[in-house]
Amino acid sequence: MWTVSDVLALLDMPLVSDFLEERGMRLQEIAVEQLLRSTGTRALAGSIKRAGQDIEAMGEEEIAEGAVRVAVSEAAAERSAELSVASDALAVKGVDELETAAVAGAVAKEAARTGVAEIAAGAEEMGAGEATEAAGEALEARAGR
Repeated sequence: MWTVSDVLALLDMPLVSDFLEERGMRLQEIAVEQLLRSTGTRALAGSIKRAGQDIEAMGEEEIAEGAVRVAVSEAAAERSAELSVASDALAVKGVDELETAAVAGAVAKEAARTGVAEIAAGAEEMGAGEATEAAGEALEARAGR
């Protein structure tokens, strides 16, 4: 447009020449603005792309960490099930041992009662024997006088 404006100025058409020159300058300004916007947009797009790649990489790491956590959790669940079965077996064994101990305690108490009764009977017999001996000695002493 500037070129046409210059030609029209040579042809003595100043009004059309000035109009085209102003329009040409305005179009030049618009072109510069658009070029700057385009450059800025490209830079912004590049930054967004890099940020997206970074986020993608972090997402992949999170997925890997999540998979590890799931595997650990599954292993812990299996171990927990094994420990639960072992715990149940130990509980049954403990109940059996408690029952055995209760029976053994009852037998021991009965044996102790029987032993105490036998000790008392033996002591009574010993006392009677000592009394009989003392009486025999007294009778002997009277007879031997």
